[in-house]
Amino acid sequence: MNNYPPGAEHDPNAPYNQPEHPEADVDVCISQTLSKSKVCCTTDFIPGCRYAEKSYEDGELTVETVEEPDDFSDTDFAQVAEDNEFFTPLRIIEEFKSLLLTLQDKKKVSDYYIRKWLEQCEGWTDDETEVIQN
Repeated sequence: MNNYPPGAEHDPNAPYNQPEHPEADVDVCISQTLSKSKVCCTTDFIPGCRYAEKSYEDGELTVETVEEPDDFSDTDFAQVAEDNEFFTPLRIIEEFKSLLLTLQDKKKVSDYYIRKWLEQCEGWTDDETEVIQN
């Protein structure tokens, strides 16, 4: 004896007789905006300066120290970041791939793990890169 309602055991319209939902491939795109700040050393700027500015007011001499900031308006910040070994996410992925292949050659990690992570490293695109001064 079964638990189906009378006459429903072989009914193709019954929910329990419906075929399972099929799988479908769908193309997705992951787009992320990432940022990271790091203090970098550079000589690619015009140094600011300090000077004394004199003025007379009501016959009295006033001396004021004026300090002009460093000028980074023509600084190539992308080059500064590269010179300071500031790795972008894509550079990190490339370094990670290299490490995985080295570990694979030395049989330090299973081939399954290597294939899984190498697959995840593939296909990333740098849609936009901007390096600015904070």
